[in-house]
Amino acid sequence: MAHTRAYQRSSAQTLSHNVLTKIIIDTPAADPFGFFDPNKLGFVVPRGHAGLYVVMVTGYWEAHPSGGTLRQLEIRSGSFTIGGDTKPAVAGGAMWMSTFCSVAFNVGDVITVHAIQTSGGNLRFHNAAILMYSP
Repeated sequence: MAHTRAYQRSSAQTLSHNVLTKIIIDTPAADPFGFFDPNKLGFVVPRGHAGLYVVMVTGYWEAHPSGGTLRQLEIRSGSFTIGGDTKPAVAGGAMWMSTFCSVAFNVGDVITVHAIQTSGGNLRFHNAAILMYSP
């Protein structure tokens, strides 16, 4: 039986220029097995739910006049990057971004999302959402 978990951020998050920042997901939209852990600012694989997962992260960067050079999303398990994507920035336009990975998680693994941007100033990331699917 397939299991889906979905989480989101309730408001935009401001990220400083060239600083890798944890995206704080604060709202479990569908979490029937209790993965969401507000103390870890991420998700912890509970007992009985180790296995293969597809993890997808999506959201959009607000427009910035100069654009800068890049926008990046990372999915991490502990301190290891297990998925991610880097895109060139678009001057003057908002930019949607998604990334995903397929990983076998163990009980107790902590999954977090991080982002970095180089616009030359602060930039907000909107509508952050995470979907975790296990077949």
